[in-house]
Amino acid sequence: MNKTMYEINRMYRNGKFTGCIVTPITILKETPIEGTGLISIEAKDANGQKFLGSLDNYYASATEAWAAFRRELVDDIQSIEQEISTLQGQLVNVKGFLDDVDAMNVRGE
Repeated sequence: MNKTMYEINRMYRNGKFTGCIVTPITILKETPIEGTGLISIEAKDANGQKFLGSLDNYYASATEAWAAFRRELVDDIQSIEQEISTLQGQLVNVKGFLDDVDAMNVRGE
């Protein structure tokens, strides 16, 4: 068997996302995992390195892989925006309390 599929390769620097590429892999062998409905694969990446994985982590086309990655980015953005909103609310509360403390003429300087 020599079936081509595609994987998403995320890149990070200092723990921060910097980009992504989609690369082909060659499926060498597929093995059903009994009782799970999943398929284990033996494959080779674009650099010729062999690896084991699960078929459901790979995509039938580069277009499908990019579309899946785009959905992940949209989800990440929504999550980050929610976190920012929560932190902004906390910041407003802390600043408000600082104003209350200042109104009492209490300074720790």
